[in-house]
Amino acid sequence: MKKLLIPIIFVIWAIFACSDPETMDEFDSIRIISPSYSQHYYTRDMPINLDGRASSIFKNLSGRIKWTSSISGELGSGRSIQVNLKPGEHIIKAVCPFTYEDFTASVKITVEEYSLRRIKLKVNPVIKVKDQDGAVLVVDRNKQVITDTSTGLMWERSPDSYQYNYNEALSLAKNSQLGGYTNWRLPTLRELSDICNLYNDGRDATLNSEFISMEGNFWTSITVISLLEEFFLDKDGIFKFTISQINNGAVTDRRFLSKKSYADINSNLYVRLVRSIK
Repeated sequence: MKKLLIPIIFVIWAIFACSDPETMDEFDSIRIISPSYSQHYYTRDMPINLDGRASSIFKNLSGRIKWTSSISGELGSGRSIQVNLKPGEHIIKAVCPFTYEDFTASVKITVEEYSLRRIKLKVNPVIKVKDQDGAVLVVDRNKQVITDTSTGLMWERSPDSYQYNYNEALSLAKNSQLGGYTNWRLPTLRELSDICNLYNDGRDATLNSEFISMEGNFWTSITVISLLEEFFLDKDGIFKFTISQINNGAVTDRRFLSKKSYADINSNLYVRLVRSIK
């Protein structure tokens, strides 16, 4: 019995002694650690690191990995190498010879020319679009403001994603220098309803897609004084009219519908600032 145990113990010891602990569970296998599949890079990120693992039952073969690119060709050999890649969609392959055949792993990555990206951002910084009611909106994407030529009002294009109570919203407007301008304020109910195309005439109250928005309620400066429908007389001035934004579109094509509501001044809501230019 003892004679039988000795060779068994020796075999177990040999396996553990000769194998890389990192790869003990990956006999005759190869994998790419980095980059991950569909990873996106810009040319300014170069060089990038290629890292792989290859192992057989008794040996770590990672040092034998040969790296290639479908665009750049042979990249080098080794477990981990740094490479400079040209712009385009690359299929990165890691190949390692094993006893009976070569094992291969691959990932797809994209490299984009960074300077082209910066140029694209500068194209058409100021454009004109027509709103649902035919009004011409002048959109300044650099300053992040939109001017409604029919009302002479300049609007904040992309509101803060933070929410404020009413007094905080007033302070935000007073201190804002958005786009290099001052005299920002909270909109009236009529003003905010106008850009949201909230006319109650059967048409969808859709916010123009040049206005960046989020789901939730937005402050107006108007106290609830209406006795019509669900609204009531607010003698203490602690309730303000709001406009609710509801995303009725896809994630990639956000389409915000609007409706009238109200909120206590201690509530935390979104703010879209406005200023008069006339």
